[in-house]
Amino acid sequence: MDSMIDVSDVDFIDYGCKFGGSFSIGHQLGGKSGLGFDIRPEVVEEAVRRGHRAVVGDARELAIPDKSVRFSIMSHFLEHLPDLTSVEQAIATALRVSTDGIYLRGPMFDDEYLAQYGLKTYWSDWTGHPCHVTDKQVESILTKLGVEPSSYRIRWVRRIRNSGSRTIHPLDSPKDQQYYNAKLHPPKPRVAFTRKLYREWICIVALNNDPRLFSELYPGNLFLRTLAKCGYDL
Repeated sequence: MDSMIDVSDVDFIDYGCKFGGSFSIGHQLGGKSGLGFDIRPEVVEEAVRRGHRAVVGDARELAIPDKSVRFSIMSHFLEHLPDLTSVEQAIATALRVSTDGIYLRGPMFDDEYLAQYGLKTYWSDWTGHPCHVTDKQVESILTKLGVEPSSYRIRWVRRIRNSGSRTIHPLDSPKDQQYYNAKLHPPKPRVAFTRKLYREWICIVALNNDPRLFSELYPGNLFLRTLAKCGYDL
């Protein structure tokens, strides 16, 4: 590991910061000063140009002291890693450096279910999404890393009810697309989904392993109190 990065004036870290878009999440969750990491120097340069504090770094092995920041953010980041081993390493890093909590967020990959109808989500075959990590796999990784089930919550947001959603494409639609457009993309069947599908999952991890943190009657730490104020159903 390289020489340690000074984070004495930082209270949260944004992993895979890109141009700094997730810094707003950190501030929403009560953070005052954030530091972004991205493995691509040109991306970090642009984030800095936009007024964010960011440095080049690999989330799988950050040169940051243990328990040196309040919380970590991994919002739409894990799916960009090359494989599940890298996902586990990145989450382990977040557990190592954070004291209060971790905010994880990513797209749902219901690939098998949608494929039976000849459908896919537009993000399912993006070149930039090599790892289709699922909410269940995140749970499995947390368990493997010693996080008690009472210390985290997973919620699902932005439900997709049928194939009429612009997020849904036919399987023969080209890769790296955005919203479905009937004038640009192949036709797709009309299907009402028989199971609940969502665009995203959100996982909140409380790091002092106290199940009372998720009780309305327990004051908890600032991270979780702020989450509740922001409307997160814990």
